[in-house]
Amino acid sequence: MIVKIFLVNVGSDETPFSGARVGVALLRHLGQETRLRALAAELGWPVTAYVLPHDGAFLVRYFTPEGEIETADPGALAAAHVLFGLGLTPPDQPVTLLGRGGRRRLAKAPLAFDRLELPLEPSGPVTPPALTEARMAAALGLSPEEVLAGFAAEPGHLLIICRTPAALRRAEGGPGALAALASPTRLTLSAPLEAPEPTGYAVRCFSPAGELPELPERLDFHVGLAPFWAGRLAASRLAIRHQGGRAAHLRAEMADGGRVTLSGRLRFVFRADPSPAPDSRAGDD
Repeated sequence: MIVKIFLVNVGSDETPFSGARVGVALLRHLGQETRLRALAAELGWPVTAYVLPHDGAFLVRYFTPEGEIETADPGALAAAHVLFGLGLTPPDQPVTLLGRGGRRRLAKAPLAFDRLELPLEPSGPVTPPALTEARMAAALGLSPEEVLAGFAAEPGHLLIICRTPAALRRAEGGPGALAALASPTRLTLSAPLEAPEPTGYAVRCFSPAGELPELPERLDFHVGLAPFWAGRLAASRLAIRHQGGRAAHLRAEMADGGRVTLSGRLRFVFRADPSPAPDSRAGDD
């Protein structure tokens, strides 16, 4: 069933073993879902993308150690990186990934193999939450003047803008903050980067379980965040620093029609040939 397995770091910086960890498994056929789920749990990486060629494109399914999810943008980036790296898709054309959460088309950044571009289309105007800056600040353990604004990226996802990186670092998230903010399912905090960092913004991402240790599964909230910071910082290209247990570095660029293109460096960590163990039963693959 499985041809090769790769571990890819997404949003890597100049150092090895940085950025989010994503597994990519190339398949001969989809096989049994129970085996896909079991392998993802055994590997234990935040996301494992299973990839299968299909009619000029590639089917992809994403699994966490807990089970299947509809989409995973870091998984899409890692899958495209593997496909380009192995020469399984033309280098001068976007690769099309067909997942249960929709279609993704990813292209190699010009003159840079280890960077991939992920276009994010605007889904509609963002709206301010029914919360005052003072209430948002109190929920995060900050003073009212440390919170600049808040808006909703989508139902259940609240974005809160802090005035300074210091406030972003001090802000408290987790179940208590989410409960005080009318129980959103996701909370993202953002603040401008400070020198000597390049022009851009930092983010911290939270779920009811606490701060996310790596990149979140979906990155489309940057459709709202990137234009906000582009206008405020007077820049069309922005560095993004995803904070967490494993920081990740991305870049956003504004495009026509409100589209945001994310790019990031990807790094192969290893490739494995999952040959059956000597005691495996015949026919398991």
